[in-house]
Amino acid sequence: MAATDGDVLRVRIRARTIALLLGAIVLAFALERLFVAAHDAIGWFVAATIVALLLMPVVALLERFMRRALAIAVVLLVLAGFIGVVVYGVFNDLSSQMRRLERAVPSAAARLEDDDRFGEVARDFRLEERARDAVDGIGERLTGEARATAGSVGAYLAGTVLTIFMLGWSTRMMAAGLAQIDDLERRARVRTILVEALRTWRTYVTYAIAQAFGFGCLTFAVCRLADLPAPVPLALWLALWSIVPFIGVLVGMVPILMLSAGLESFDQALVLLAVFLVLQVVQVVILRRVHLRSLYVGPAVVLVIGLLGYEMYAIGGAIFGITIAILALAFADAATTEEPDPEALDPTRPDPAIAPS
Repeated sequence: MAATDGDVLRVRIRARTIALLLGAIVLAFALERLFVAAHDAIGWFVAATIVALLLMPVVALLERFMRRALAIAVVLLVLAGFIGVVVYGVFNDLSSQMRRLERAVPSAAARLEDDDRFGEVARDFRLEERARDAVDGIGERLTGEARATAGSVGAYLAGTVLTIFMLGWSTRMMAAGLAQIDDLERRARVRTILVEALRTWRTYVTYAIAQAFGFGCLTFAVCRLADLPAPVPLALWLALWSIVPFIGVLVGMVPILMLSAGLESFDQALVLLAVFLVLQVVQVVILRRVHLRSLYVGPAVVLVIGLLGYEMYAIGGAIFGITIAILALAFADAATTEEPDPEALDPTRPDPAIAPS
């Protein structure tokens, strides 16, 4: 409370207010420490939830022909197999190219030392020796990274278990959450927002995944035809960048064009440039239709969230951070719905967008 005594302003703060302020500060520090200590577990739980929400329609489709448990097993095995093939291809290509680099760099330095014009300077600099030291063991270091990744199988197994759990129980968890809302109109409003948000989110994310897969396969074929080194990492690079609307293909094609111009020919680089420009135009045309069916996502959102996610959890954080940001935009867009679905007033009615079974 405040009181005035002439020109003097006196402020009295109650002990209760001070206690609440100090308690809030202590709670904020405790929550920050808790998040730092448990951020890995929280990250795996969020990732498992996102994957489960995306896989629900596929599981529901297979459930028409087999038991749900078998459908979940089939979907997860196919997904794990695809990821395993991509990871193996990336590490195999990089390992072979790094070992090739180990042989090529010292040989090039030795030829430069024998050159009539620059040989003396190169020998004085001990170019061959320094080049050999620079690339020595680079292939083994990359193999060590691959082994370290494989050593995290326990964490991936835990993530798989969480995904299975969310596939089996997330629908009941959502239904239980909705059941906590006693007011039927408010419950119908929340259910309508949830259904519409999940529908638009799945539509956009499914398009982004299909586009990345298609562009990645096409880039792999182009790189193989152009005889460029490490076609799998180059294809994966462009596929990931294609997630960025309107400009992703333009950014992802840069290292491919540089390698083509430096290792092959400038004419080949121009041909590849034309191919990727066509891909960019195709992306823009299809993306406009996707925006009409789902929601608009600009490149700034994807870039900013992707960079923040990458700083926290590397490439996985970037991908899931973008996915979560799109989900948040879908909820914001669905919240503009004025009237709830009349059928949503029935608390026992299943929602196809939540559990498409």
